[in-house]
Formats: sequence, C-alpha cells, structure tokens
Amino acid sequence: MNADLRYVLDSITDPNPLVMVIKAHLWLERSLNRMLEAEMERPEALRSVRLQFSQKLNLVEALGILPSDRAAVLRELNKVRNNAAHRVEWTLSGGDMQQIIDSVRSIGWEPSTGDARGLQGLLDAFTFLLGYLDAWADMREWTATNADAIATRRHLLEHFQGEGHTVDEAVLLTNEFVVLDTRETYQRSAAKWGFRDE
Repeated sequence: MNADLRYVLDSITDPNPLVMVIKAHLWLERSLNRMLEAEMERPEALRSVRLQFSQKLNLVEALGILPSDRAAVLRELNKVRNNAAHRVEWTLSGGDMQQIIDSVRSIGWEPSTGDARGLQGLLDAFTFLLGYLDAWADMREWTATNADAIATRRHLLEHFQGEGHTVDEAVLLTNEFVVLDTRETYQRSAAKWGFRDE
C-alpha cells in the first residue's frame, strides 16, 4: 500500500457498505501484490499474468507468506466482494457486514470502542486488516531488501564464534560491523499507521 493511512481510510469510507467493501478489497489486493513481489527475484515477469485476488491469496498462503487464518479472513471478504461485484440484485445485509467483522475478530482484532457493528465496525475491521497486511508487506519487503545484510550478519556471527568468542561476544562484535536500523523502520511504520512509539 505504502500510502498515508488517512488517505486510505478516506478512500474506503463511504455510506454505502458495498462501495466500502469493494474499495477495501482493492487496497488489500495491493498489499497482496507487495507481499508476492517482495518474494520474487523478477516480479515484473508475473505482472502480465493478471492473477485474480483468489489466486494471489492462494499463492501467499502456499508460499508461507501469510498465515492460513489470515488468508481465511481474506477469502471470506473476497466472497462478499464477488457477490457485490457480480450479482446485480445482491445487497450487503447487516448479517454480511457482521460476518466480515466477526471473521476479522477471529484473528485477534478487538474494536477500540467495544462496538463492532454497522458501518463503523466495518470500517474499523478494514482499518485493522489494511494495517496488518501493510505492515506484513513492509516486513517482507524489508527482509527481501536486506537479505544480503542478514546473510552478512549470520556469516559474521559464525566467524566470530569460530574464533572462539562466546555467543554474546560474537553478537557485540557483529553489531560493530553491521548496523541494521530496525528502530527507524519501526518509527516510520508507527507514524504511518498512527501507533504510539512506547
């Protein structure tokens, strides 16, 4: 996603829950794309294939990029979105909205207001899902981008231990050679999603 949270929320907020579902689905698909591309050496080779949401979801689950319980929630949302997009007579009921909300709750989300119903509950659930997937995609991209640094760190640890240093000494020596600024990465994500830096 790599977009400002306020922009994302403004773009999916709509008094019509069908519109909200379709827009949130598009943002979630962008996060799936980022996750897949972070795992590929040449992602451009796959872009022309035009995979559907369900196929991308199956791929991220099969590759172990996204846990199965998270994939199940996205599958549930995809069913609702497909009903909305492909069946003219279909309308999103309160029961359908609650089904989406409850599926997001099943993976640990709890509404901050204590109330997870209606349009606000749906928006809050989507906010959680979008934040979760975006953070997951950030992590996958960071890992892919820093694979060489991670391999270097591992090599240095083994080298120093091979020279007879304790694990603690090897870590300290390695830290002198390789500085991975995860704090800065965390602060960027926290600022983007409005989390407090404790």
